[in-house]
Amino acid sequence: MANILNFQNIFPGAEQLILNLNYRSTPQILRACQNLIQHNQKRIDKELRTGNPDGEDVIVLESSSEETEALSLVNEIRELVDRRGFQFADIACLYRCNFQSRHLEEAFSQHKIPYLIENGLCFYDRREVRVLLDYLRFIINPNSEEGDEALKSIINVPNRYIGRKFMAELDEFQPGSGLHLYDKLKSLPIELPLHSEKRSRVHSVDRPTHFRC
Repeated sequence: MANILNFQNIFPGAEQLILNLNYRSTPQILRACQNLIQHNQKRIDKELRTGNPDGEDVIVLESSSEETEALSLVNEIRELVDRRGFQFADIACLYRCNFQSRHLEEAFSQHKIPYLIENGLCFYDRREVRVLLDYLRFIINPNSEEGDEALKSIINVPNRYIGRKFMAELDEFQPGSGLHLYDKLKSLPIELPLHSEKRSRVHSVDRPTHFRC
């Protein structure tokens, strides 16, 4: 920001060109933006202009939380679609950061409003979110089919250098009937090689050790 504001002082011979013609928005939207810009104490003065025809007035919704904000958007969308003849495809919700989509997605899903995340993933489809949920599922009930699937997803996250061969051996290991993957993992004997400093010889331990999560 400082580089832009001080550009003419740094380069006194430079010509300043104000790009203030907007080709997309209506005059009502530009007036709302102009009113917000006027509150910036440090700015380059410019007047936003457009050749577009007038549109509808801008509505400001004030909410006390992200949940109530999402619910307000649901009501606005229902008003547009059910009473004013708009299609869901005519409506877009803009937000600053990806993590802010969660409350919107939950509200839209709950109230049967179809949506599409443009150029991104839904909140619960993001890898870091799926990994965290798998950890929680495994912690809550490790000895269950759901816990087995969760453990397979997180056993190498972060990287523990566990390969497919080890996972195949774990699946085939049958120490007893009715054991889930976590109990198998605790019971599976693993021989750990001991490497010399020069790695010239490899020795096996006298007895198998047990892998612990």
